[in-house]
Amino acid sequence: MHLKLEESDSYIDEVIYVPEDTKFLVDGQMKIKGWRVVSSKIRPSIKTYMTNFGDPGLRSDMPTSFSGFDIMVQIERTNFAAFWKFTAGAIVAAAIALSSYAFHVDKAQTLSPRFALLSGAVFAAIISLRSASTELGIIDYNTLVDQIHLVSLVYVMIATYAGVYTWSLYRRHEDGRAIERLGHRIAFVSTLLLVFVVAGLIRRAMFL
Repeated sequence: MHLKLEESDSYIDEVIYVPEDTKFLVDGQMKIKGWRVVSSKIRPSIKTYMTNFGDPGLRSDMPTSFSGFDIMVQIERTNFAAFWKFTAGAIVAAAIALSSYAFHVDKAQTLSPRFALLSGAVFAAIISLRSASTELGIIDYNTLVDQIHLVSLVYVMIATYAGVYTWSLYRRHEDGRAIERLGHRIAFVSTLLLVFVVAGLIRRAMFL
């Protein structure tokens, strides 16, 4: 959490903020449900504007500077129930996509249900992402929840491509067993990558 505060009445030659030499700025007894304050620090800053804001006591081409300070508070989640609630849709979408590899490629009647299942996975991920965005509010950067949903959508796209690719191979070569083994290898590698990427995103978020 980053707060920027700035003096608005007095110029820097009149008022300047100097932080106290303190290790912890947040009240240690303050409790935030589901969160824990890890650390905090304060840093002085100076903001310069290329205008005198109409001050008759200054030259018209003279810039003005104001003192300020930045407060940075690092917090971490202690209750992960909300996190799993926001990412459940992405997990379900990935599970649906994984189940699509179970369809036999040598049976034409399974093609339509397979892609219907993948369409449902995309729909589940998008609805879950929109629901999470509504709950969290509009943010101008990708949150961890957004990133997990995007990774899940990429995983679904890989499963869709694998379905199209294995079916086109079967139509040319008609070697059902070999092509199914290829599909299972794609499923294994893509699922392994999914787990590693999501684990890496969560680890980075925890130790950022």
